[in-house]
Amino acid sequence: GVYRIDPLVSTRTGLIRGLSGDGYAKFLGVPYGLVDANNPFGKSLPYPVFENIFEATESKICPQVRQGVPIGTLDCLTLDIYVPNTADSLNPLPVMAWIYGGTRVSGSNTAEASDPVSLLK
Repeated sequence: GVYRIDPLVSTRTGLIRGLSGDGYAKFLGVPYGLVDANNPFGKSLPYPVFENIFEATESKICPQVRQGVPIGTLDCLTLDIYVPNTADSLNPLPVMAWIYGGTRVSGSNTAEASDPVSLLK
C-alpha cells in the first residue's frame, strides 16, 4: 500500500524528509546554496531543485581544523531546522535564527555543539 513517512515537507526546491523527535521534527543539513569549488570564497550558487526526496538527516560542518585534524566539507551551506509538532498553518509559531560563534575560524551548528531542543518547549 501507499503510506507516508513524516516529517515530510514540500518546498520550492522539492520534498524534504526530516527526523522525528520527542514532540518536534528536525531537518538537518538542508542546503540553501552551493559553494563554487573553484572559488570557495566567492559568491555561492543557488541550490538546484531536488530530483528525489532530500533526506535531511545529517548536519554539515564547513572545512576547519579540530584538534589538529582537518574536518568538514565545502558542501556546507546548509541549515538545521527544528519545528515543534504543534506548529502548522493554523498555529504559526515564532522563528528563531541562531548563528553559531567561532570567530569565522571554527564551530558548527551540529547538535553536539548546541542542542536547541530545549528552546522548543
